[in-house]
Amino acid sequence: MHRSSINRLAAFLYSVDALLVAVFVFCIVGSITNPITRQLFDLDAEASIPAWFSSAQLLVAGIVFATRYNLGPHSSVGRSFFLLWSLALIFLSADEAVGFHEKISIVFRDVEFLPRFSGNHGIWIPLYALAGTAFIAIISRPSLRLWRSGNCGVVILFIGVFIFVCGAVLVEIIGYGELREAINHRDYQIQVAVEEGLELTGISTILVGAVMTCFAENTRQGDTG
Repeated sequence: MHRSSINRLAAFLYSVDALLVAVFVFCIVGSITNPITRQLFDLDAEASIPAWFSSAQLLVAGIVFATRYNLGPHSSVGRSFFLLWSLALIFLSADEAVGFHEKISIVFRDVEFLPRFSGNHGIWIPLYALAGTAFIAIISRPSLRLWRSGNCGVVILFIGVFIFVCGAVLVEIIGYGELREAINHRDYQIQVAVEEGLELTGISTILVGAVMTCFAENTRQGDTG
């Protein structure tokens, strides 16, 4: 894949992200009043176009890693590196589509030793944090070797993960508590726009990073051809 193709992919994905957030903002400020449009572009809903777009990108990123896994080991990392990324991204895709993390909070709300925010929100966060820490511990060394071999895609991949986590965890935490009260509805919607905007941007960056990570050698060959 040529570098120009990756740039076009990134431009397309970020443009769609910006459009989705813009439509949502127009809805919350009253510029768009059609109820069907508001429902379809609701960033805070599961059955919506933004949720589908996020889930689809993560699924594609997972498939990209699965494809690279089937091509055999990389010179710097083993095949398990690509398999782990594939499984993680496919899980996150399913989570975006059906909201595993929200259902986990419901299932474990009676487990008193698990930390949480007011209203039993965020029970999933420490559980996901443990899983994420274990995942990073496993793939950190091969990622470093891959980067040292000249593959800059893995850096883009981690930047995407960081942006995604900032939105999905850090900004979402801000929304727990008083912001969810009816009197703060407008402020809560603004928080949702920021949260989901970061998530969309992070996921798009993850997809671009996945393509670059898995096919960096082809990219360099395309640039010199």
